Amino acid sequence: LCANYSSGHLTTFTTDDTGALVKANTVPLPGSDDPSQNFDPDAFAGRQEAPHAHCFVPDTQAESTGWAFACDLGSNEVVIVEVSESGEISFVDRCKLPAGTGPRHLALTPDGRRLVVGGELGNNLCVLDIDRDERRLVFRGSGSLVPDGYGAPGTGTTVSHVELSPSGKFAFVGNRIGVGIGGDLPADMISGPGEVGMEGRISVMKLGEIGADNPELVAFEPTGGQVPRSFCVAPGHGDCKPLLIVGNQESDNVRSYWIDEESVPGELSLTFTGAELALPSPACLVYTEY
Repeated sequence: LCANYSSGHLTTFTTDDTGALVKANTVPLPGSDDPSQNFDPDAFAGRQEAPHAHCFVPDTQAESTGWAFACDLGSNEVVIVEVSESGEISFVDRCKLPAGTGPRHLALTPDGRRLVVGGELGNNLCVLDIDRDERRLVFRGSGSLVPDGYGAPGTGTTVSHVELSPSGKFAFVGNRIGVGIGGDLPADMISGPGEVGMEGRISVMKLGEIGADNPELVAFEPTGGQVPRSFCVAPGHGDCKPLLIVGNQESDNVRSYWIDEESVPGELSLTFTGAELALPSPACLVYTEY
């Protein structure tokens, strides 16, 4: 699955038995042909002047549903996509988000019942229920990713990546502190943790029960570097707790944090492990076992 941001298209690739790519199927997002979609080229630094696919994620139950979910930042909506065995794409449902959200990235809860969606333009996290019987998404609410009264340095702050904690009760959302909605780095951003107040942050958001409303910001943790563009969760093994592994793109480092959801029931804490790896411009982290 591939999201094409600039053109506003989604692409699927079929593969052969060796895993080689065989055929690409590309379609425009449904917002492209929607006469009721009022795109504004002057709003939000021109980020919502047309459809923009920013994320395309398979359903956790894709083997039975054939579904995937896509964020359209430009049209301000999340789309359910059905992918056939031959890779053909059809659209099942479109869920509008509050004006100015700008959905960038999403993740599914482990039970497959909800989506959490990071709003790049609105600095918020939205929660959507997946109604599989009615084949639709239902918007439940949103919560701010920054503390009340927080004033971001540089040109602002924008969302990067979203992941769920192992329990699925908390969401981790990256904040590119100092980087505004235009996406440009401020001239005074200097590579290194914490300099000129632009150290990245991870918002820890507590999710309510199914059907609940707004997620709650419970922690705003520093990442030890600038522009935490991507991160992943590594599950625990034996006595080893799960890890949140964060890539700070503009500080050229990767750092890891212990995830603790057991010491205090209903709460989560992040603790730096002390491990840091120098890596040029980390932009995408994916956990795998081998």
